[in-house]
Amino acid sequence: MQHRTEDDVIDQLHIGRTTYQKAHQDLLSTIAVYAAERGVFYRETES
Repeated sequence: MQHRTEDDVIDQLHIGRTTYQKAHQDLLSTIAVYAAERGVFYRETES
């Protein structure tokens, strides 16, 4: 897997920046949901 800049990805996929940003946000949201389901996020409470 190669690291590519955001501009490079947008150029290679022939998509607009808004489309790329929406897909990126959707991916981050999906990852957050799966992480929360698995207990990755927790909240410390005061004793």
